[in-house]
Amino acid sequence: MNKGLMPIDIVNHKFRQGLKGYVQAEVDDFLGQMADAYGKALEENDRLAQELERAQRALRQFQEAEDTLKSALVLAEKTADETRSRAQEQASLVVREAEQQARETVAAARRDAEDIAREAQELRRERDRFEAEFRALLETYLHLLSRATRATPEPAQE
Repeated sequence: MNKGLMPIDIVNHKFRQGLKGYVQAEVDDFLGQMADAYGKALEENDRLAQELERAQRALRQFQEAEDTLKSALVLAEKTADETRSRAQEQASLVVREAEQQARETVAAARRDAEDIAREAQELRRERDRFEAEFRALLETYLHLLSRATRATPEPAQE
């Protein structure tokens, strides 16, 4: 999981109180919503990473199976003098089918990995857009707060 900003950090963040501070309940509610959304995005990112890892493991297993088939073919050629030509034809067919299946499996795994990468990229874009919108909202509130502070006359000193 990402070691940066965590949902609990958002929920537990405390803002300093100013002269005209925010409504605490609204800030807490918004931070809770933001933490939930961010937590879901992190969970989805973890799920996608696990899915990619499973696809990569499957790819390695198919490559090992292909290596095993090739070794079995060599052994069969050494021990089957009488049926060598027939065994070679059958082994060649098995290898071609295994290689075709391996190619199809590799292609499917690559497509899955690309889909996962695209989904992860889309999640990153959504997170970046959310952060930019949230930053703009905070800057607007800070600007309004600053204007309100400047517009408020200072109390007369006695």
